[in-house]
Amino acid sequence: MNKMQSNFSISVIGAGNVAHSLVPALLSKGYLIDYVFSRNPQHAKKFAKKFDIKCTDNLNDLTGDIVIMAVTDSAIEQISAKLAMQSNQVIVHTAGSQPIDVIAKYHKHAGVLYPLQTFSAQRKVNFKHVPVLIETNSDYAKKQLSDIANKISTSVLQVNSYERLQIHTAAVFVCNFTNLMYTYGKDILDNYNLPFEVLRPLIKETAEKALSNDPVNVQTGPAIRNDEATLTKHIKQLEADMAQKYEQLSNWIKKRHS
Repeated sequence: MNKMQSNFSISVIGAGNVAHSLVPALLSKGYLIDYVFSRNPQHAKKFAKKFDIKCTDNLNDLTGDIVIMAVTDSAIEQISAKLAMQSNQVIVHTAGSQPIDVIAKYHKHAGVLYPLQTFSAQRKVNFKHVPVLIETNSDYAKKQLSDIANKISTSVLQVNSYERLQIHTAAVFVCNFTNLMYTYGKDILDNYNLPFEVLRPLIKETAEKALSNDPVNVQTGPAIRNDEATLTKHIKQLEADMAQKYEQLSNWIKKRHS
């Protein structure tokens, strides 16, 4: 237990993927979670039982020194407007693309704590290595949020809302779109009862090269070689929708390296 923070409490709104990683990280550093709230009471009860904390179905119960909203982007402003303004309470959201203003217009002390990672409720993530991007609208909020961020992560960066939006956009390319490509690759193999495992070493090596080099310098494949014969073979044996995507992506590679 962190004695300096033993009387410092945090309220959490949301019981989804981000909360499943953030809450244990906070608890491990000695922070007190007074309540968890979810629009689905059953989710809140299940979450509270898992982490041995209390749950509530009343937003007025959320009197923690900091209220962290780990909810969908569309719900942030709506919840912000419903939360009662309390003296020195800091209201925080965890979204990558939502500006701080969606909270600041309703609360004196507002902040953003955006953990730059992909989260799944069933998969544990070592929060210590997760980059945490923070933004605040007051010196008081900055101190409180900076203290928390630096205790749960070794990589903390202060950015404004516009900069965070750029980082979140880039994250969609390297994470969500990349995972979609894995899905397409698996679909192709599934059609012929071939194992996805055969691609795993390639996925690992591609990621490791991108991490140790400038990605633009390690691009490979038929498109960068202008190997039209191979490109044509691939396109002809794909279904129409996937063939179109293949051709578009190949053209992107050609243009990027022209």
